[in-house]
Amino acid sequence: MLDVLTAALLDAKAGHPRTRVEMMVLGAPAAERLGDESGAREWVQRSLDTAEPDDFRAPFLGYGRDVAGLLERYAWQAGPHHGYAVEILEEVRRSDPPVFVEPLTDREHAVLQYLPTMMSNVEIARELFVSVNTVKTHLKAVYRKLGVERRRDAVLRARQLEIL
Repeated sequence: MLDVLTAALLDAKAGHPRTRVEMMVLGAPAAERLGDESGAREWVQRSLDTAEPDDFRAPFLGYGRDVAGLLERYAWQAGPHHGYAVEILEEVRRSDPPVFVEPLTDREHAVLQYLPTMMSNVEIARELFVSVNTVKTHLKAVYRKLGVERRRDAVLRARQLEIL
């Protein structure tokens, strides 16, 4: 199985980095379950190497506890990515249950799309042809679903989860 995964990764150099990170994240627990500790450590290192430049956290967060154990064991060996590994580990621990439990509705997603523009609630309401209170209600739901408390954090989390 790991041979197939390794071959796919080598052939997928031109593929999307997030997909490659997810494959690497899956390779680590697979190697560990097969008793290949050095292989698991290598998959963790490769995934961090590829994920950190673009801050692809979603693959790590999506596998929660499986990844948490690996990061606990191998983060100290992550070299220049040690700090990034610790950040992801803390986020995985905080996100139990998962950060993104339920999907955003179409209207919540529409409101989320306006957050990076720094528009006010009134301006967003005008664009969406709804009341300001409706925008506030959607914002509260977005914050709750993304596990954040502020607009800026909602934008960052949405980008990490690749929904924005």
